[in-house]
Parts: sequence; structure tokens; C-alpha cells
Amino acid sequence: MAKLDNVDKTCVDCGVLMVNVSPMKKYCESCARKRKRLATVRHAERKKTANMVKQQMKQVRNPNAQYCAGCAHWSSDDNCHCCNYIFNMGHRRPCPPGKDCTVRKNKRKRKETK
Repeated sequence: MAKLDNVDKTCVDCGVLMVNVSPMKKYCESCARKRKRLATVRHAERKKTANMVKQQMKQVRNPNAQYCAGCAHWSSDDNCHCCNYIFNMGHRRPCPPGKDCTVRKNKRKRKETK
């Protein structure tokens, strides 16, 4: 593999002449530091935004949750707080979920062991 000779180049951002640098180098030292700092800040902001979205998704609850909690058909997974009646029974619900539910079935309680 051929060795690349050092050359004189100008910084892409500020136009400062860089003497005897690698041909692959695009930015002077000060611009490189600024870009790295900015990239770190952007990464932190993206991570913070992603965490905020996750927290908001956890806080978003189905308005029927207070009525449906404890029902055998109710699912409270991380991704979905919803009625799984159609999956459990194989057909659609005969009623709307929530207060007016006519197919509510309480979960079985576990028997205490002696």
C-alpha cells in the first residue's frame, strides 16, 4: 500500500492554512475540537429526547385503564395498555371497552400455598 505524503491544505470550516498535514484531514485543530464538542452536545440532546419519549409513552395510559385493570382480557405490556378480547376469544367485542363493558371477566387469583 502506498504511503500518503503530507500536504498543505486549508481548513474546510475557517479556511486556515494547515501545513504538512495528512491529505485526509479536513479541519484545523480548533475547528475539529468545536465539531467534536457540538457532536457530543447533539448526541446528548438526541439521547435526552429519546428518554423523554420513552417516559411519555409510559405515562400515556388508556383512558379505560381504571375500569379494565383486573380484567382477564386486559394487557398492560410496555408497548400496549389495551383489551385483548379479540385475541383471547377469536372475535370482536360485543361492547365498547371501559365503563360499559359487558364481557369483563376477573382474573383468577392465585391460590396461596401452605
